[in-house]
Amino acid sequence: MRIHRTGRTTLLLAGGLFLAAQLGTGIGCSDDEKETEPDPTFPGQTPSTATMQIDLSELNDSGSPLAAGPCHTGSFLLVSIANGLVATALILPIATLGATVQNEPVYVGNQTWRWSASGGSGSNAWSAEFDGHLASAVSVEWTMRVSGTTLDLDDFVWYTGLSNLAAVSGNWTFYDPGDLDEVGETMYSTYDVPSADVGTLTFENRNDDSDGNGDELVYDANNDDLAVSFYDASENATLTVAWSKSTGAGQLTDLQGETCCWGPHPSYPDVQCP
Repeated sequence: MRIHRTGRTTLLLAGGLFLAAQLGTGIGCSDDEKETEPDPTFPGQTPSTATMQIDLSELNDSGSPLAAGPCHTGSFLLVSIANGLVATALILPIATLGATVQNEPVYVGNQTWRWSASGGSGSNAWSAEFDGHLASAVSVEWTMRVSGTTLDLDDFVWYTGLSNLAAVSGNWTFYDPGDLDEVGETMYSTYDVPSADVGTLTFENRNDDSDGNGDELVYDANNDDLAVSFYDASENATLTVAWSKSTGAGQLTDLQGETCCWGPHPSYPDVQCP
């Protein structure tokens, strides 16, 4: 009797385990009932347009630079011309960066997130895709692809970059969309902007077809102390304009090493250098 009951119990347990296993298998392997894991959230910050442009508003607030003394007037015009060349080249890169990063990203796999934007119509229609690839635990590789525009681009890589996760320190490399048969670098820039009042931006001309190849523009901000320097590769010399954010007073050192100084705003009169 004891052997018979043990055998029956064993059969019942075996049958129950088999049924449970079948039910468990059916539940566990159902594709329809599997939970889909959410896409990972981008762990860093996106670069701002401040990583690509210099704010020279603090250099002049007199309404017209011609109303100031000759030293300030010359300094303002020299810096404005040098910065204008850089700003003109970066109009569309700055616009596409600003347009894409204001939108929510989509995870596209392989530790890569994509910010997208589009606009315009007809021959002016454009679209941009800004990819951020988590290259390491502390760095992100950036790629901007642009299609359309009056240049009839097709996923053209306009610029690439590398930054830390906070996107306050890094670099950009810009490419020329004007000659798609032989695309080359036009500019390389670095940035370190830990705060609104402290930072350094550099812009180096890398266009082999440009007379200014090798020239470099550097902007430094250290709270109240601001400076712009321009390195002329053909002269192997540097021009520097430095001024106070609070008073507006400053100094110019030209390519020949000669200096002049001006006093505070709003008239910026020529003064003796200290």
